[in-house]
Amino acid sequence: MTLFTLYSIKRGGIMKIALVAMAGVTIGALIAISAFQLLRVIFQEMCKMASEAWYSPEQH
Repeated sequence: MTLFTLYSIKRGGIMKIALVAMAGVTIGALIAISAFQLLRVIFQEMCKMASEAWYSPEQH
C-alpha cells in the first residue's frame, strides 16, 4: 500500500479512496467506450470504401 493510502485510512478517508477509485473506473470506462465507438466508425467507413471500390464501374 502506498503512503497516501495509509495516510488516508488513518484519517478515516476510506470513502475518499472509494470515490477516487469509482471515478477512475468511470473515466476509464468512458474512454474505452469512446475508443470502441471510434474504431467502429473507422471500420464502417473502411468497409464502405472497400464496397464502393469493389462495385465501381471501372472494375466491370
